[in-house]
Amino acid sequence: MNRWITYLTNLVAIVGVAILIYEVSQNTQALKNETDVAVYQMGIDNRQKLIENNQLRELYYRVETIRWSELTKDEQYLLLAYWTAELDRTELQYILHRRNGTKLDNIVFNERDLLLEPFQTGWSAWKVNYDADFVEFFDGIISRAKLNDE
Repeated sequence: MNRWITYLTNLVAIVGVAILIYEVSQNTQALKNETDVAVYQMGIDNRQKLIENNQLRELYYRVETIRWSELTKDEQYLLLAYWTAELDRTELQYILHRRNGTKLDNIVFNERDLLLEPFQTGWSAWKVNYDADFVEFFDGIISRAKLNDE
């Protein structure tokens, strides 16, 4: 009889540990998702601040007609800050979609920017800062934008 009680007690303990492991796993995933959403929101907020910048707005309309090398260092930095915010937001969307198993075709990036010589010049240098899978995905977005432009 004592042996059965010991087996039952051990079984209950094992089930309890399994439930605890499952709960910790669920909490970890929920925290990860909440953190990602918070980071994404910060990116949107930063992007909004950049968009409200009059100098950036003026530069953004001028950039279609100039080359990266023709920009001043301050102008390059301002565009870099904007495009980095956009790339980071896009990369986070990519990560969230991959983690959740949802379609990646919902991810958008301003097609106008993709076709600009200054962006393309910058992207060739900036891509080393991003995950290889995201770079491959984003290069595909750029290729589709070029095909659509033809």
